[in-house]
Amino acid sequence: MLGHGRTGTLLACYLCKEQHLAGGDAIREIRRLRPGSIETSEQEQAVLRFCQHL
Repeated sequence: MLGHGRTGTLLACYLCKEQHLAGGDAIREIRRLRPGSIETSEQEQAVLRFCQHL
């Protein structure tokens, strides 16, 4: 599916920064809104690392 992996990753990072969500919460919210988003464990880890550094 196009526009779910990298796009979902970026959107989750946005939620961490702008809405002050924790990484796991941001991932769950993006997946709730866009099922299939953040497709790989590497993408999940990227979101979690980004959110930890804020």
